[in-house]
Order: sequence, then structure tokens, then C-alpha cells
Amino acid sequence: MPVSLPSKISAKTSSAQRNVDCITVWAISLGTIATGIAALVFFAGQEPVGAAFVLAAAATMIGIVLRETAHTPDRG
Repeated sequence: MPVSLPSKISAKTSSAQRNVDCITVWAISLGTIATGIAALVFFAGQEPVGAAFVLAAAATMIGIVLRETAHTPDRG
């Protein structure tokens, strides 16, 4: 039994599917890097307070940037 194929096949993905928020990627990258640096400070330097400071500073930076970008009226 023959099956008819569609006359036009869309090879491109829509822009909504491939739109990646760069701020989110930046935040995940910064968090990963901060975790690695904190691990180095904690295990190599035997400095738990320094490791906590690294993580708190990175979380503060991420929070400030995400808060400021969420309030911009031209996003959408």
C-alpha cells in the first residue's frame, strides 16, 4: 500500500527550539567553576572558611546578575 509523503519537509528547527538564554549558561558555568575552585581551596589548602567564601561570592554575583536581567522591560 503506497504512502504519500508530504510535499514540503521542513529541515530547519524553529527559533524557539534553539533559543538558549546566555545568562543561564553563564550562571551555570560560573557555579561550576566556583565549585571547582572551592574544592581546591578546601582540599588543597585545608581552608573551609575560604571555600565557603568562594561559594558565597559566586552565589552573590549570580543572584545580582539574574535579578537585574529579570527586571529589564525589553526581554521577551
